[in-house]
Amino acid sequence: MDIKYYFKNIDALGESEREYIEKKINSISELIKIEKVKVEIEKQKVFYHMSIQLDCVKDVFYAKEEDKLINACIDKIEDELKKQARRTKKKNKDLLERGGRSLKKKMVVDKEARF
Repeated sequence: MDIKYYFKNIDALGESEREYIEKKINSISELIKIEKVKVEIEKQKVFYHMSIQLDCVKDVFYAKEEDKLINACIDKIEDELKKQARRTKKKNKDLLERGGRSLKKKMVVDKEARF
C-alpha cells in the first residue's frame, strides 16, 4: 500500500500522527484491498482540513473533514470510509446473489420437477 502525504500551510506531521493515520488505514484495509492512499492536510487558522482518497482495485473512496484536532479529523474520516466500503461490499454481494437467483429461475430441468 502506497501512502502519499500532501501538506498546505503545515511543514510536516509528527511521527505519532503518521502512525495514527496508518493504523486507521490498516483497519479499513481489512474490509477492502487498498492500492494507493492520498492524504491531504491543510491548516487554516485554527482548523485542520483533511481529506483521504483510497484507490482500490475497482473503486475509489473519498472522505473529507475539518476539525480543530487532527486526530478527530482522522477518526471521522475513518468512520465515513468504512461506511462507504461496507456499502459497496454489500451492494456487490447482493448483485451477485440476485444474478444467481435469476439464473436458477431460468434453468428448467423438467416442468414436473420440484426444488
